[in-house]
Amino acid sequence: PQYLREAKNRLNPGGLIIADNTLMVNHAQMPEISDAINEFNNLIKSDKEFTSVIIPTKSGMTIAMIVDFKEIKFFSIPQKILKKILRGEV
Repeated sequence: PQYLREAKNRLNPGGLIIADNTLMVNHAQMPEISDAINEFNNLIKSDKEFTSVIIPTKSGMTIAMIVDFKEIKFFSIPQKILKKILRGEV
């Protein structure tokens, strides 16, 4: 959650936050990790300045973009770029 706050303050509209392991919410050995992941996911979901998606990989990946709804009317990640993200090339 602290990472999200720090990154958000440094991003302009169109800036991306990409986070890995965002579906590891039932980490039995370390409940503090589960709590932090849940808080991160809830912060992204509830913040109207973000548009986001969780990609259901093995442990989950979140891609969130800062949006300025006055300037941006539609957003999609081109398939070519999304494939590079999922392969870890970006």
